[in-house]
Amino acid sequence: MAQKPYDDHIKLLAKKWMQGTITPEEEVEFATWYNLFDDEAELVLSREFANDEEELQQRIFDTVNKRLMLKATTVHKFPLKRKLVAVAAVTVFFLIGWAVYKLIIGKDQPSDTPGEITVFNDILPGGNKGGLLLADGSYIALGKEQQDVVAVKGKGQFTQLDDGEIACSETESSNSNGYNTLTTPKGGQYRLRLPDGTRVWLNSASSIKFPTAFNKNRREVEVTGMVYFEVAKRASQPFIAKSRGMEVKVLGTHFCINTYDKDQVGKVSLIEGKVEVYNLSSNILKTLHPGQQADLAQNGNIVVQDSADLTSVVAWKDGFFDFEDSDLPSVMRQIEQWYDIEVIFEGAITREKFGGRISRNLPLSKILHLLKLNGIDFQMNGRRLLIK
Repeated sequence: MAQKPYDDHIKLLAKKWMQGTITPEEEVEFATWYNLFDDEAELVLSREFANDEEELQQRIFDTVNKRLMLKATTVHKFPLKRKLVAVAAVTVFFLIGWAVYKLIIGKDQPSDTPGEITVFNDILPGGNKGGLLLADGSYIALGKEQQDVVAVKGKGQFTQLDDGEIACSETESSNSNGYNTLTTPKGGQYRLRLPDGTRVWLNSASSIKFPTAFNKNRREVEVTGMVYFEVAKRASQPFIAKSRGMEVKVLGTHFCINTYDKDQVGKVSLIEGKVEVYNLSSNILKTLHPGQQADLAQNGNIVVQDSADLTSVVAWKDGFFDFEDSDLPSVMRQIEQWYDIEVIFEGAITREKFGGRISRNLPLSKILHLLKLNGIDFQMNGRRLLIK
């Protein structure tokens, strides 16, 4: 068969990609061509836009045609030793191509397509998994497939909704003497609605302890790990979240607490409203406004960042990894936690920075495929991932 002109070849790849018939090798070729341009922002999609398949397809075709008019060039091999932030377009492309587009629009291809990284007994992503320890000492395992109503006399009522969220409501005999605790394991996440209407998102390896009924003067909870709050407004009943040597006081707001890093007390990131962050060891108090992040150090100090990357902070809540400006250990910590694996580094660790946004709904083999494209050498043995 005669070789088609290059422009026609790229258009053919674009059509095959949208039809779901493109091979992994062709997908890399298409992404490589795409990366010859520096206008990757053209294809950053909003959530509502990604729901419209016809408009998405038209936009991609328009972008491909525009680039063909701007620059017809030969396809270069993708350089392996290249930091991901320098090839952010690849990640953006794959975000659209198979980390978002195929999941939202419903165009998944079989996982065993030739050329992809294969993992024996591929490890699936985390999901809705957790456990609820009730004030009376009983324990309820929570899972994706389970939809139960749990009524406990004197301890409140818990209802697991169709979307996986568990809602807690007070009963007439509820009192604030007892506490319930919701926990998530590695590879787990869960959503909770407290009796006051406050919504809570727990990332993996996290927990929230809350009373069976809130005190009339204050609403107080204790958390570990990474927890996001959308606090119901009650001017006469402030909401206080405690975690590892700090307190966050709010009236009604959206914020995230992160205590994963053992080298510091934690981080508090404010998305909406206003909060007071209190370091218990030093009695230092800071007030945060939207867009700010407080880093609480072990020495008692609080450092406030005025322009924190909040999109990255809450990406997990919306179902994404956000690796923007992250080093390899930071990237692997997220992967290790979500897939419940052990990551071991062998030898020197690259200082190069990563970037991009990837769905958390992918099996581990897909993530490893992206790492390999970016020159990361590894070996998988069971649930142990060796980075060479």
